[in-house]
Amino acid sequence: MKYIIALSVMLLLVSCQEETVVEIEPIQFPAPNVPIPPLTPPPIPGFVTTEILEDFILLDLQNLANDNERRNARYFTSCNRFNLGEDADLQKQGIDLALNRLSDQRLAITTAIGPGDCIYRLDKRDFGIDQRDWILIERNAVIPFVTKTIRGKQIQFLTQTRNPYLFSIETISMFEGDAVTNRGGDIYYTLTDQPFLLNDYYARAGINPQREVNDENAVFAAYAKSGIAINKTREVAAYESLGNLVFTTFDSELGGQDHFEFPFTVELANAGIEQNIHHKSNTNGRQRTDKIYRFDAQESFQLLDNNLVGKFFLNDGQGRAQGAAPANVVRYVGETDPVIYIGSCLGCHYDQAIIPFTDQMYNHITTNQNFDEDERLLAEIFFNANKFSGLVSTTNRRQKQALAEIGVDHFEDPITKVIWKPYRGEMGLEFVAALTLLPTEQFSAKLRATRNSSQVFGNLLNGGSVNLAVLNKNFPELVRELNLFQDLNLN
Repeated sequence: MKYIIALSVMLLLVSCQEETVVEIEPIQFPAPNVPIPPLTPPPIPGFVTTEILEDFILLDLQNLANDNERRNARYFTSCNRFNLGEDADLQKQGIDLALNRLSDQRLAITTAIGPGDCIYRLDKRDFGIDQRDWILIERNAVIPFVTKTIRGKQIQFLTQTRNPYLFSIETISMFEGDAVTNRGGDIYYTLTDQPFLLNDYYARAGINPQREVNDENAVFAAYAKSGIAINKTREVAAYESLGNLVFTTFDSELGGQDHFEFPFTVELANAGIEQNIHHKSNTNGRQRTDKIYRFDAQESFQLLDNNLVGKFFLNDGQGRAQGAAPANVVRYVGETDPVIYIGSCLGCHYDQAIIPFTDQMYNHITTNQNFDEDERLLAEIFFNANKFSGLVSTTNRRQKQALAEIGVDHFEDPITKVIWKPYRGEMGLEFVAALTLLPTEQFSAKLRATRNSSQVFGNLLNGGSVNLAVLNKNFPELVRELNLFQDLNLN
């Protein structure tokens, strides 16, 4: 993956197949040379306008200890959802969890400020986010805008970045959680410092699958009736090394190989060639089995140092990183969009880091006459349900403790189910109006008077809706025609 930010500070996304290199020229955001205008009362009591939002952010920045803290301060806001009467604390839970899932540092949380605590300040250093990462985030915003108000320019000056605050929905672009934000992994894998190839992914995690198998630090399980690998069998493995733990799946296309006929990975077939399993002789270099499964796709993730699972990695049959899994390998049933993107992993691995399953392979191999002595020995050692169950229980317990430590207690994943879900369906008039930080009636009147936006979003005025792709593509023009994020009383 390679990202080059030129003198104009424009981000160029290129193929994930290259190494990631970011070059940044210093960005200078000067302080505005005009006084900050007086705050206008809200049009509705308790309603958060752009002015009010930015006033709270500016005051918060001015109260920080020094310029270094201000330069590292960034903000997410859910004030648009607060204006709709939603719980801002659930949005904060989603923001805190998302940032910690991106980070491999100690757990940290944002600071809630503003009306109803609908603005969340983070110190980007707490989550391993540097300025290159933030530029990547702000340049790929799914709700793109740049403030032009005097308060906004003062905030830009204090933070020295173009977009000091973003809507909470931008977490979906950080995790590439749907078709609109999918960049083939360019964004997510860069933010989580991940390589392009599966072998490099393992190596960076301190894992060598063959070594872990030879040292018996690997355990496997296989089963049918997976919730997402429909009408197929699925195999999972866990590799441990020096406190590192990686889980990975082995999946096929519909109609591909079946695990109960080919239950062994290449590493299992080669087990004991470097070190003999239980001193069982294997000196002639032959593989222990020819019943080797050839996967078409995989999902991997790690137990992070902060005890959350993260560093999700999707790859094809050649071990190359992907932004989404093929729908003929795994898919969501009953969802409007059945494709599983990187961000989809968050909802599946929320309450339980590892989804419960029951191994069916051990009994299959040890009681089936089609498997020989070597193959049964492999099953005895590596398809160990008790060992796998222990790893699952430990991982789930550690993640639950981490969730409690950062105050995440919602019964559903607050990232995918609270922050993202409303944007992934059709959005009506009130929801879109809230993103402009205008009351619905005022938004409707201004929208009717526009030339271009009234055509694109006119359906909203007649009880219709728009999707995220339309909103993403046309939001900059909506901002321009409605004069959003500007000081209208000074024009």
